[in-house]
Amino acid sequence: MKIAIDKFAVVVSLLSALVPTCYAYAHSTTKTFMVKATVVNGCIFKNYTKPIHVQLPELLPGGNGVSTVRQFQLSCTPGMTAEISIDDGEHADKSGDRNLALNDKNGVLIPYQIYYVDSGKNILWNNPIPFTSNASPEVINMMIKVPQPKTSLHPGNYSDTDTIIVSY
Repeated sequence: MKIAIDKFAVVVSLLSALVPTCYAYAHSTTKTFMVKATVVNGCIFKNYTKPIHVQLPELLPGGNGVSTVRQFQLSCTPGMTAEISIDDGEHADKSGDRNLALNDKNGVLIPYQIYYVDSGKNILWNNPIPFTSNASPEVINMMIKVPQPKTSLHPGNYSDTDTIIVSY
């Protein structure tokens, strides 16, 4: 007696024996986990990877004083309070007054001031300015002013480097 075997049925049977039954679990177990993050008070200067440059208009000995307004942006934790100060610069005199120096040397100096500009008021920036972050980023305006220059100025490039400090 001959038995006829269907070749297709044999192939299907062999393949189904080789394929694992991935979805036929009898039991499972679960465990939850929690993801947390802490937001801390802090500030970063926005859009500045290099120093902020301020270029004043040209000065003439005995001429009028000059000024320019510049701004920087701070992105801070909303609602936090801080103080923003600016140091006296690299060429400050003994009383702490800021000075531009000719060719970065302290021999020939031009005094200048920095003002915090807020709602049309100019506040001399010699002390820390209180600050509360309401929106992000905050735009901080400052005015750099050189009063009427002395008549004995030497021609050349004058500069100073100041540091903005945000304390919170």
